[in-house]
Amino acid sequence: MIDKKKVLRIVVYILLAIAILAVVMPVIIGAGYTYPCEDDFSYEAGGRKYASAYGNVLGALVAAYDYYVSWQGTYVPNFLLFFVRAYDRWGMIGLHVIMVTVVLLFVLAIFLLVKTLIKDRLSMLILALAAYVIAFNTSFPGREKEFFYWYTGSLTYALEFSFSCITLALALRLKDEENRKRIYYLAIISSITGFLASGGTLEVTSFNCSWLLLMLILCYKEIPKKKVMVVPFGVSFAGALINACAKGNFVRSNITMGELHYGITDALKDTFLCWENEWNTIFENKLLIVLFLVVFIVCLVCKTEIFKKGISTGKMLLLIPASFAIQYFTAFPVVLGYHGSALIYGRTTYTYELLAKLMILFVIISFAQWLREHIKLTIFVPVGAAALIIMFVIANNNIFNDVSDGFSYNAAKELKDGTIQELYEFRLEVLTLMEQSEKNTDVYLKVPNVPSSVVMYGMGITSDPQGTCNNAAAGYFELNSLAVEYADEYEFPK
Repeated sequence: MIDKKKVLRIVVYILLAIAILAVVMPVIIGAGYTYPCEDDFSYEAGGRKYASAYGNVLGALVAAYDYYVSWQGTYVPNFLLFFVRAYDRWGMIGLHVIMVTVVLLFVLAIFLLVKTLIKDRLSMLILALAAYVIAFNTSFPGREKEFFYWYTGSLTYALEFSFSCITLALALRLKDEENRKRIYYLAIISSITGFLASGGTLEVTSFNCSWLLLMLILCYKEIPKKKVMVVPFGVSFAGALINACAKGNFVRSNITMGELHYGITDALKDTFLCWENEWNTIFENKLLIVLFLVVFIVCLVCKTEIFKKGISTGKMLLLIPASFAIQYFTAFPVVLGYHGSALIYGRTTYTYELLAKLMILFVIISFAQWLREHIKLTIFVPVGAAALIIMFVIANNNIFNDVSDGFSYNAAKELKDGTIQELYEFRLEVLTLMEQSEKNTDVYLKVPNVPSSVVMYGMGITSDPQGTCNNAAAGYFELNSLAVEYADEYEFPK
């Protein structure tokens, strides 16, 4: 006899898996149409220069150290950008392999973390879907492009963000593991990924260490019995010190500060302003509000658990200020580095907002568990209240506008109508013209206007031969100077 409940459960699992794929696949596929842009040219040229002088590995190490003492302490991308040289060594195919791999790793890292936190399969799939929607569809249009579709940005932000998620997931598994051999295995792997996560931008380094520290605080009673739990945090913190104390950070700060006198006290104050501004921005997206309320309802109905042994009122009260503190110290290095309360760039803003949203999601799931365990109310009261708020938000806002602003939504749309493919062919034509130009000459190219796209990143090369990106590209293609003028009246040479 057919078990109808089991069949229904399998159907629900399949539908959730399809929904997850619908959200993540357009972003993964889109990464296969990226192209070198902005700082990519300077890293490719610099890596080639150091490789010619010292060899690939030693050259990358020397270049990474020079960058460490002259610009920033991000030791992981410092090495990778000079060593991998995806475009220089393997062309577009190599670049696409790296970009797709980074996005795919991000997707898998989120899934691993959610799966580790939540054991119930139904809850896990629903919350994984929620996490992907948050990551790919709840930000200002196109804000994700520097994080996912810019080679330099993805190796400095997205890669380390993924390592941070993996580190927390492995550290949580280490906490629960009883097999001695697996304990040491998890300790070693999580320490490696934690060290790598701390080697990217300090924005990611901050919450990488904060997540691990919060886990240790919440599980402090278990530490005396399993001291190895502290190891991933210790190694990650050591990596953070290596990153933060780099001479290059101070050199860069002095160069970019100019005549401005901006110190730690100013940054501490401005970070509060940054936090307030970002929260207002985050909750302008009504789809996100609806999503959080739906998650709250799902966690109550499905009896979702993050804390196996239950969550005390003390832990719940700790999570709220801890969530704020993690967000605060994530923004702080950006505010200090850019000398003001704004996060400035899409990559820094997106990274902060993604972290903030995930922290809020974690607090909501935890609160739902606490409410179910400590407040003796019929489930219909909180579920009904949340449902009423959802209906109110939907009735008073055009939720579809927020949906249509989503990165994944626009990636799918532009892949379907051919915009991304057309833009890729355009960029490829421009790169080919630059590559075929006579060496050691002044090159001025006239090409058609750039096709418009919400999701793809700009190349950065303009009609100004003195522009930073123009100089970098000219150096890479061995030209004296380079300028590219875009206009409807021009055509690519046949």
